[in-house]
Amino acid sequence: MPPFQGAFFADRTGLEPATSAVTGRHSNRLNYRSKPFLYRLPSLALFRFGIAKIRTIKAYKQIFLTKILSPRKYLISLSIKAYHMKFHCIILLFPLLFACHTTSKKTAADSSIIEGVKELVPVAPPPSIDRQAAQVQAQDTLFEDGTIPSTWSNAGFDDPEGFKQFLLRFKDWVKNDRKDSVILHVQFPLRQYKTAKSLEQHYDKIFDASLKALVDTQRLDRIFRNYQGAMIGSGQIWFASMPDGYRITAINK
Repeated sequence: MPPFQGAFFADRTGLEPATSAVTGRHSNRLNYRSKPFLYRLPSLALFRFGIAKIRTIKAYKQIFLTKILSPRKYLISLSIKAYHMKFHCIILLFPLLFACHTTSKKTAADSSIIEGVKELVPVAPPPSIDRQAAQVQAQDTLFEDGTIPSTWSNAGFDDPEGFKQFLLRFKDWVKNDRKDSVILHVQFPLRQYKTAKSLEQHYDKIFDASLKALVDTQRLDRIFRNYQGAMIGSGQIWFASMPDGYRITAINK
């Protein structure tokens, strides 16, 4: 029950006389008397006002600690951490810069030594690569498009490198219009040209710019062959190995 609903409070008045109590013992307790509640109302109001003020101050203090002071402490701690990180990064950069500077000095010194050696000892140029020789010796059993030609022996060629050397000479004959050399290596009769004279009459029409380009660009390691022999391009010219050498057995143009 709230205190303002009662009418009286106990109030201390002094010591009681040392008289025998009901139990026969002497009592020396404080004497109390009742005091009207209206006399105590101002003090009670002040007490409650003080409690409210204390609670308000505590609330403001909590707000200050959580909302204002804590973020500032957090920001201050972040700034301190960032400062320490920058300091450590600077410390780590010094060895790196020193190492780079030392490396550049060593590189410059090494390059100067190399240049000095070049002046003393002449450096030979790198060996030139012969593309034709490389094509002659390169593998030719599998083409880029997945085609697998017949073996040279099945096509009738016992010396593939010798035939490729012959093709090099044939390319030179066609490129320089050496008709006699080309016609000399034709196995007559052909399907369209029965004699050497008929082939000579139509030679310029047969070996035009397109056929010359085809012969010139034919790779020696990409020669298709089968049981009929070996061909250039898509079958424009066919070759075979004869007892008296390599011969042209067909011209499809």
